[in-house]
Amino acid sequence: MSFSHWLLFVAAALATTFSPGPALLLAVSNAIGLGARQAAFSSLGNAAGLFALAALTWLGVGAALAAAPWALAAIRLGGALYLLYLGWGQWRLAARPWRAAGVATERAPGRAALFRSGFTVAATNPSALIFLSALLPQFVRADAPLLPQFFLLATTFSACALVAHATYLAAARQVAPWLASETGRRRFRYASGAAFVLLGSGLLVARG
Repeated sequence: MSFSHWLLFVAAALATTFSPGPALLLAVSNAIGLGARQAAFSSLGNAAGLFALAALTWLGVGAALAAAPWALAAIRLGGALYLLYLGWGQWRLAARPWRAAGVATERAPGRAALFRSGFTVAATNPSALIFLSALLPQFVRADAPLLPQFFLLATTFSACALVAHATYLAAARQVAPWLASETGRRRFRYASGAAFVLLGSGLLVARG
């Protein structure tokens, strides 16, 4: 792959990963509620999930799923239910007091749980799998070894996702002081919960 083709792939990857979606919403929600450092673990999980999807693309799973509507529907259902679960979790936290006498009253998820949530959101996104199945082959040379090309493209795409998340997390850090009060955080959790529910509902009613 030439450097110019790689730069073109980077541009496409950045345009895709900067588009708002469930993974970025999860990262911003965690940043507001837990801080940017903790939220970074869900972003790392998302990057790992995208790398896994790219691996499935390389194995031809994306094309196989596109030809098997029932399998694609099963993945979409799993992703939708998980987004609804995340929305319910945000509403449940919003109903609790955030802090009492300077001590957190809710149990913060651990780093492993945050990583898993980011990975799950990415791995259960059938649209991302189909998109990668269409995008990656456009930048693969048939006359060159495939594995190094796959590794470069998958790593680049995951890195672009991390850049996008870092940008959103930095923005969330600037907004966080405005949500320092219990009322502000509660409103944000209700709003982010509603966004997760809308995204999950959209997957449930999606066709094709």
